Amino acid sequence: MRVLICGEALQLGGAETVSIDLANALARRGVEVAYSAAPGPLEARLAAGVRIERTPPLERKGFLRFLRGFSAVLRGFEPDVVHVQGATLALAARLLSRIVRKRFAVVLTHHSTSYRRAPPRLSGPLLRASCDHMIAISRLKQRQFLAMGFHAASVSLIPNFVDCRAIREAADHADRARLRSELGIADTERVVAMVGRMIPGKGFDVF
Repeated sequence: MRVLICGEALQLGGAETVSIDLANALARRGVEVAYSAAPGPLEARLAAGVRIERTPPLERKGFLRFLRGFSAVLRGFEPDVVHVQGATLALAARLLSRIVRKRFAVVLTHHSTSYRRAPPRLSGPLLRASCDHMIAISRLKQRQFLAMGFHAASVSLIPNFVDCRAIREAADHADRARLRSELGIADTERVVAMVGRMIPGKGFDVF
């Protein structure tokens, strides 16, 4: 089986990190896997067994250029499954499957609950048309996708995972007294941390 995992760019981000870990895990299991995206610093995290297929950036002004590059990837790799990280990529894969006359299943891990590049009333129909199977990263998103008209059998709940062991090991070796001193936090104060990119969608302002 050949699996093509697609992202927009190999830049720092949660979706990129999770999909890279997935590609590496599939390669370790002996699956023929390729990762398709615009180049970025996370490319170095892809294992040697993962084939890298570089595409132009997915941008509105360069969308046709992206489609030509993505089409070349599909023709060259001939995947059985295309696993995409975003609705625009899913729609592009669906469109190109007809143009290049290659049959493959499209699996969409959608990290939002709508298609933000489309009008709200078209969001549900476009998402349903874009993929054969949807992966919801939380129970809330799973319920929302079902409310948008997805059949229960076509939505799988696979929460984003966190390597708790790695976090625990890092915390165990941290110099907590020094960090509290540097940050001006008293020993008696309770500390709660949020980890994520500093963008509005992460909700740091309402935590």
